[in-house]
Amino acid sequence: MKMHLILLGLILSLPLLAVDRKPLTKEESAKVIEAAIRKAAKKPTGELTKADLEKVTELDLRYKQLTSVTGLGKLTQLTFLDLRGNQLTNVKGLEKLTKLERLVLMYNPDLTKAQMAELKKALPKCKISSSPMK
Repeated sequence: MKMHLILLGLILSLPLLAVDRKPLTKEESAKVIEAAIRKAAKKPTGELTKADLEKVTELDLRYKQLTSVTGLGKLTQLTFLDLRGNQLTNVKGLEKLTKLERLVLMYNPDLTKAQMAELKKALPKCKISSSPMK
């Protein structure tokens, strides 16, 4: 029972742990995104081809302190994307992900209602989860 309580406390504190980390630059964000794509495509090195990118249908980028989504727009087969707990200020490029069924954007405090409305309009079939926005 005590171990369960410790694990629950750790899980609930994850969003708080991310607050202490410094937001990544656009370039650092791109490197983190590429590493996640490589892992999902099972291609650690070499050029990422269109065929490699099409293998990626799900991507988990939670709590990475990302400030940019550059590079995600080329994942044309993506159906699930988790970007919760980052430092995103805009989501330009995600509208290209027309096969998305689920997008999680909670805990990105700088995203606005207008940005979310635009994204929801561009991706009407996608279920988008977000926190209350500015």
